[in-house]
Amino acid sequence: MAVLFGMVRPISLRLTQRQNNLIAMARAKLDSAQRKRLDSSHDAAVQERAYNIVARVKQQRQLRYGAENAARRALLLIGEAFDRVVAASDDEIDQGRWRERQQRVERELSRIIRGQRP
Repeated sequence: MAVLFGMVRPISLRLTQRQNNLIAMARAKLDSAQRKRLDSSHDAAVQERAYNIVARVKQQRQLRYGAENAARRALLLIGEAFDRVVAASDDEIDQGRWRERQQRVERELSRIIRGQRP
């Protein structure tokens, strides 16, 4: 799909050929007043569908932004939390395991921040 005016993409309703043929046959049987009513109701339905698509995209962006912010906050706190756990542990092997876990958690949080996680 072509990108228009920055990041705005045209919305495709993906009607099948059969649906298009049925609509064309039905329109051919209508007089002009009925055709105008049909066109206006169709336009309203298309506009509502497009509005719902745009609203869903906005909601997904907001959720993604919230997840990224939560991951940033968690990333700031996670280092301190793991440092305290490691400091409380006496065993070097156990400390190494905690550091591995910390790296795994930090790696996943940074993937969320970079947008690589859904």
